[in-house]
Amino acid sequence: MKRLDVIRQGKPLTLTIHLQSQYIPTKNKEQDVTWRKLSSQIGYIDVRSMVEGVDKQFSEALKSLNNLPYLIVDIRENTGGDSSVGDFIAQHLIKGERTIWNGTKLSPSADAYKGKVIVLEGPVTASAAESFLITMKESGDAIVVGTPSAGDTGGNPRLFKTTYGMYYWIPIGHLFKYSPKGFPLEGKGIKPHYLVPMKVNDFLLGKDTQLSYAEELIRK
Repeated sequence: MKRLDVIRQGKPLTLTIHLQSQYIPTKNKEQDVTWRKLSSQIGYIDVRSMVEGVDKQFSEALKSLNNLPYLIVDIRENTGGDSSVGDFIAQHLIKGERTIWNGTKLSPSADAYKGKVIVLEGPVTASAAESFLITMKESGDAIVVGTPSAGDTGGNPRLFKTTYGMYYWIPIGHLFKYSPKGFPLEGKGIKPHYLVPMKVNDFLLGKDTQLSYAEELIRK
């Protein structure tokens, strides 16, 4: 049970709501992972979620780009899903055995990418996408570009529906609070190595400031 204090028609009102764990079915998406070659040297993979099936899509993407020396992995629009999917992707990008976000060990897959990796992040990056981001940043196997993430790795979330039909996705806590290098798993966004805000003029012109910056890093 929760109490909400709201303003309705200019007057304060207190609502008492009862939370019940719920599941919202979602429509099938066409593709959570898309990829392309940006140049003869640079591959690009856009990963929009960490739900079931993304691991297979990522494997397909990596197979087509694995021979390129540079890879940009974009998780700016990734709101998360299953952390094991993020771990699977990390396993294909790390260069050696690493201690990942939850303190366990992870070794590279047999077909792991050998080139240099840049990860793009943003304020929407959350949940399992943030766990993946922590692994990649703390491993030292990726350069991170963009703006800080949401500051919520999921924390064993549960979905609640109020008596008024409103849904809340609330973390109820990890068994552990910090990453292997002491970064809090809740409440603080992950800072990139290179802070690159999106420019309004670029946005209006259809240009991607952060992706262009990552490409320039590679070319330097």
